[in-house]
Amino acid sequence: MVKHFAWRLYSDSLPSCTNLRKMGITVNDVCFLCGGKEAISIHSFQQCPYVVEVNNLLRCPIPTNIFVDSKDLLEFFHVNMDWRDFNCWLIGMWVTWHQRNLTLNGEVIRQPGEVPETL
Repeated sequence: MVKHFAWRLYSDSLPSCTNLRKMGITVNDVCFLCGGKEAISIHSFQQCPYVVEVNNLLRCPIPTNIFVDSKDLLEFFHVNMDWRDFNCWLIGMWVTWHQRNLTLNGEVIRQPGEVPETL
């Protein structure tokens, strides 16, 4: 499942608000994790305060670089991290994406500090 998530992240084919709108699906543009406006897909993996906190707890702080898209972000981490840290970051993002999806189904989201405990 994590490999499939990584492929979808790399190919920017995750069902983000941005991608759903591109397919003509009307969606609310509010981030399900932080309540802020999800203007672009990369918000869910770099700009969202919830994701930033999870990454800091995983000791994988997100650089302040402006990434063009999720592929750019994924390539940055792949090149600049050792394999173990990269896998930890990727699994953390998968768990975070799963948390996002749970909120869509009305479930209560975990606090960022609880996410690393699930890895």
